[in-house]
Amino acid sequence: MSRQPMATPLADLWARLIPPFDAAEAIDTLAGPAPGVAKQIVGGVVASSDEAARLLADMPQAIRSLAISTTVRAERCLGQVRGPILWSETVAAQASAAGDQGILVCALPEKAYDTPQNQVLVAALAAVLHGARAVETGTGRVLSDDLVHAARHNGSRAGHYLDHRALAGIEARTPSGRAMLRTRVGNRRRTYQKAVALLGRASEPLDPATSEELLGPLLDWRTMAEHRVMAGLLWRAEARGHEPIRLSVSRGTVAGGPLRYRHFRRTSTDQGPAGIFVGPVRVAVAGGEPQNGPGGAECQVPAVVAVRDDRDLDRALDLAGL
Repeated sequence: MSRQPMATPLADLWARLIPPFDAAEAIDTLAGPAPGVAKQIVGGVVASSDEAARLLADMPQAIRSLAISTTVRAERCLGQVRGPILWSETVAAQASAAGDQGILVCALPEKAYDTPQNQVLVAALAAVLHGARAVETGTGRVLSDDLVHAARHNGSRAGHYLDHRALAGIEARTPSGRAMLRTRVGNRRRTYQKAVALLGRASEPLDPATSEELLGPLLDWRTMAEHRVMAGLLWRAEARGHEPIRLSVSRGTVAGGPLRYRHFRRTSTDQGPAGIFVGPVRVAVAGGEPQNGPGGAECQVPAVVAVRDDRDLDRALDLAGL
């Protein structure tokens, strides 16, 4: 990790998140927006991305170059041989038809499109379609009109290709690691490279800069104050000799090194009360703490530090023994 702080506290915290992580969960945990907004943002970013546009632009060519395998289908034939005879199936079929010797069960080869490469392609198209659908959910409109228009347009095109007869029978699911590897290095890798790129974008839809751009307008003053305090604590702890601190997100809590954070809109659970904690010390945003509720008066901790300036950050670290 770079030792230089990012432009804003939110961008700095986002840059510390340990991949892979669920971007929608990270948004909910760090920003605490209204229900559904996080998925709306992530879906819109994926569906309107350059990777989605390039994938869809390449689809006419990709459809003509799909990886195909051959499977064998058993078919009952009457009085004719259409392929190698499956004798055990033929005997059973004749026995069930009162010994009719004219019944034969043959093995007919047919094309199969459910290959690892096409599973990757379907997963990429489905990610665009589901992202476009997510844009319509949530409360209010948090994305720009241009982004929404692009997401809807790309989602419609992705749905069209998913209905293609060659792809319609393939289940949209997360590709296995083996399928991804075969797609990346196989002899048809150029056909599928844009699908691989889209899935890469879907796994990490936001970077520190875009997280600030999209989430910044959603943050209230208290959330921004908490982000400033968290970023300040992390950099001061590292300046005191602590190893660079990376953050993980799990069940509404951000944690890393001595720091633990739960947004004030989150209710208390077995994951802990809301608020910022450095070891056993609770670090409060001056003027932003409720008298009751999650992380409020009922939160019993050895010490509470209300942060008014940088000296209070150092005092919190001192009390935590860092």
